[in-house]
Amino acid sequence: MHAESVRPPRPVYARCVWSLSSLQTQIEAALVEHEHALRAEQAVRGLDALDEDALQALLAHALRAAGLGVFRETPYPSATQASPLMQRARARGLASRERCDLVLTPGPSIGVRDQVWPPPQHQRAVPTPQEQQLSLFASQEAHARPSTSRARTDAASMPEQAPPEEACWLEVKLVHQFAIVDGFAGPNASYASELTSACTNDIRKLSTLGQLARWSGTGLDAPVAALVLVLFTLDEATATNDLRIALHRALDRALDRGAIFRSPDVRHFPILDRIGNACCTIAVIPSVPEV
Repeated sequence: MHAESVRPPRPVYARCVWSLSSLQTQIEAALVEHEHALRAEQAVRGLDALDEDALQALLAHALRAAGLGVFRETPYPSATQASPLMQRARARGLASRERCDLVLTPGPSIGVRDQVWPPPQHQRAVPTPQEQQLSLFASQEAHARPSTSRARTDAASMPEQAPPEEACWLEVKLVHQFAIVDGFAGPNASYASELTSACTNDIRKLSTLGQLARWSGTGLDAPVAALVLVLFTLDEATATNDLRIALHRALDRALDRGAIFRSPDVRHFPILDRIGNACCTIAVIPSVPEV
């Protein structure tokens, strides 16, 4: 006789009560530490030389060190293909689901349940081409192709799966007032448009989480989601003024697209001026998904 297999007990984790203020403190500490390290080694390039991929990697490392599960490029829990960029990607045979830069869970062994794949009561062993296009199989196929510089971790492969509404969804955006273009440092000609579109486009993506929001006895129970905007400018006054104007413009556009956001938590710290930027501003802008 064969002994009946016994499945191990399902891991139990405490639901995390996310504090965006606490997360911002950790993000700020990571950037300040990196700035001090660059000064100590007298680096030619400063903190404002980071690109978005390097910035995301830096923040992911810091948040993992704090004991959180951190997953990059995680698909949103929706099968919608709203943006023209995603539609063009689908035409090229790439994954068509929009992805979030950083998704946090209460622990490193806790992933995020994918509500799109497999479909409910799925019985077939092989998905249809349409299901493959919307599933994480697309991301697995991407791993078979030559790897890129992005360090991605499959949040759906972890032993414990948190529902997406219990994760923290962060879009990370980097904007420079002064930048290095074609090897030369100078004013960023696209600064104003990049700042406004950063606030508008990523907030719109986060608003798709509204399908997970519910009204409870205590009010709106919605996923924690926010845009983390890292802004490099001449000084703090410039950052404060430009961010206020950009958010005002973004709010007008966001309302037209069905996405709104709350007042940002903004912090500043000085950086060594190498190309014109002497201030780093971190603005965490929480989204308010519609129910």
